[in-house]
Amino acid sequence: MHRYSVRTVDQPAAGADWSFVPSNGDRVKLLSITAKLTTAVAVATREVDLTVTDTQGNLIGLDRASASQVASLTYSYSWRPSDVSYGFTTGDTVVANSCPGFFLPPGTTVASSTGAIAAADQWSSVVAAFLVCDEWAWLKMEEALGQLTGTG
Repeated sequence: MHRYSVRTVDQPAAGADWSFVPSNGDRVKLLSITAKLTTAVAVATREVDLTVTDTQGNLIGLDRASASQVASLTYSYSWRPSDVSYGFTTGDTVVANSCPGFFLPPGTTVASSTGAIAAADQWSSVVAAFLVCDEWAWLKMEEALGQLTGTG
């Protein structure tokens, strides 16, 4: 069985990136992530990445936003699954290339990684939508795939 879930991610402290674990027991497929970054007056240019790590902290997915962000601005970021690179920027909205379009194992962490983040920079309004696949459905998909490939 699959079900859709939408989660508002806790706002991190100023100067910190956001992160969340979509599900501790089910596999999930990210459908979208949106977030706002308000940068402080400091002059550094911020580079924003979406990172996905497994339960041991190994990087299994990375997507760099299509534009960097300078000081004293608020940008809205949006990640969506896609097989093609389509990142673009319009005004104060950055549409990143893509978020992982595959099912993530239980316990996976999804997070922002902001290069040159300043102590007063603030992430807010982080919302993630994902498809949840329960364990039974996942096993049935693996069994069907094995039958198709002759390995099951």
